[in-house]
Amino acid sequence: MFQEERLYKILELLEKKKSLTTQDIVENFHVSRDTARRDIVKLTNEGSVLRTHGGITLPREPRISECYNLRINDKVEEKQRIAKKAAALIHNGDVCYFDASTTVLQLCYMCPVEMEVFSNSLNNVAALDQRKCPVHIIGGKLNHNNKFIYGYEAAQQIKQVHYDIAFLGADGIMRNGIYSYKEEDAALKRVIMESADRIYVLTEVSKFFENRTYKCCSLNQIDGIITDRSPGEEIEEMLKKEGVKLIIA
Repeated sequence: MFQEERLYKILELLEKKKSLTTQDIVENFHVSRDTARRDIVKLTNEGSVLRTHGGITLPREPRISECYNLRINDKVEEKQRIAKKAAALIHNGDVCYFDASTTVLQLCYMCPVEMEVFSNSLNNVAALDQRKCPVHIIGGKLNHNNKFIYGYEAAQQIKQVHYDIAFLGADGIMRNGIYSYKEEDAALKRVIMESADRIYVLTEVSKFFENRTYKCCSLNQIDGIITDRSPGEEIEEMLKKEGVKLIIA
């Protein structure tokens, strides 16, 4: 078993048991203690787990991460303006990736239909299906609270496709990168980074400098950020230095 697959399996087991010891990893995945320690270090450095004496546990999640249905109806006008700007970046015939995000959901209602879309969001797929847009749903494990697919199978499927452009959501934007509430969401975003020619993050300005747990990528790994208003001169200069195009809706 490759390390990437094993890390996904470790996180799935951790969701069930809430904590794991190094010995648990050794016995469940038939690896040496040195390999188990390396896996623990990697997961800890990514922010996926918290290290404990002799093992690991899951970080505490903010409750707001579970309120997807409430977030759909929050700041709809701002999200629609952002989505309209994003739609203008899509060319007929493009192969696109639409991330699980309430802002990207608005893009599903505005994007051209002469393209191909892949998505891990059940709500995105339903919206695109209503418009008869060619759409592929990524397979894997379902997050029931936020209606998105994740896991090792999803990551492997994403890797099999080349995307002309990918639109991602964000729960927080810090000086050192883009962040998410959910580890499994951040993990998929990192996979998408490897498969798309152009990557744009769609987010309201309130997400700048929000402190979140799981790092998805560094700023210099994305092409642009589309937001509803200026985040301020200091942040604009920071993004410019990182080579990130800022688009104000």
